[in-house]
Amino acid sequence: MKITITFPDGSKNAFDSGITPQAIARTISQRLAKEALAALVDGTPADLAAPLTKDCALQLLTFEDAEGKEVFWHSAEHITTAALKRLYPEIRLAMGPPIENGFYADFDSSQTFSEKDFEKTEQEIQNIIKEDLPFTRKELTIQEARSLFRDNPYKQEWLDEIEKEQGSQVRVTAYTTGDGFVDLCIGPHVPSTGMVKNIKLTRVAGAYWRGDAKNKMLQRIYGIAFPKKSELEL
Repeated sequence: MKITITFPDGSKNAFDSGITPQAIARTISQRLAKEALAALVDGTPADLAAPLTKDCALQLLTFEDAEGKEVFWHSAEHITTAALKRLYPEIRLAMGPPIENGFYADFDSSQTFSEKDFEKTEQEIQNIIKEDLPFTRKELTIQEARSLFRDNPYKQEWLDEIEKEQGSQVRVTAYTTGDGFVDLCIGPHVPSTGMVKNIKLTRVAGAYWRGDAKNKMLQRIYGIAFPKKSELEL
């Protein structure tokens, strides 16, 4: 079965049902295939590996797009937290969104982190980038997610809210980085860690869980990432 894809300039083309945004990027140009990070499908962010099964509007996102930067920085945050978990398996991750200029990661740990820990963490970040591990999206039932994150009270709280708002039959998504690190996340992400070549940690601070002074004080690491190393120095 064929589906019709409408591009941002209004042009249309027919493709086999099940084709991915990544495969469509390859039909346009090698440069776009190399630089594409994610896609907007009918205005909704999606992974490049997401199969397209019906007529839709498609925009391929690069770092030049605001939505592309958000995906890039979100993936950089996952790489950073994966590095932290490798180095300090006991830490419990709370949340880690992209922000206007980079990302941050909140986590709970008995160890107090400082900028002296940045070099070691950045070395592990580079190891994960060099391994070029795939970001893989997984759908889970609420019960599966609760079991997966059974030792993390912060993820359990998120799941409580999701279940309260959407019911116990709702499915949630998580992303794995390679076959190790996994986090509760709606995505999307870049295809693999090797696409985020340059990550720099910038500062560390304290932050109350969910911004509420009644909650526990967590630690927060800020960072930035760019496709080119030279941009880190600007």
